[in-house]
Amino acid sequence: PVRAAPAPERNGHAVTAPEALIEAIEQGIESYKETGQRGPLRLRVHPFTEAYLRRGLINHVGRWRMKHHVRVRLETDPAIDPLHFRLFDAETGKEVV
Repeated sequence: PVRAAPAPERNGHAVTAPEALIEAIEQGIESYKETGQRGPLRLRVHPFTEAYLRRGLINHVGRWRMKHHVRVRLETDPAIDPLHFRLFDAETGKEVV
């Protein structure tokens, strides 16, 4: 599992901005494209993270598809920490990041 870089601590609790998680996911998509692959991806995240990624008229998943020309399918897994994600090649099932 990949974890976004934590932000500074506040009152003893690590605070991670959602933008850091989004940036880490985008880096995973870019590294996948750099390998020459163009097939669809499966992004496995916590249900809370999925809700965040799907909010808005043009959500993050739609933006990634337009920006990177890669289809990303979201899957939820309550066992994954909200600040982690797993990225898989949808055709082979191999983990990308």
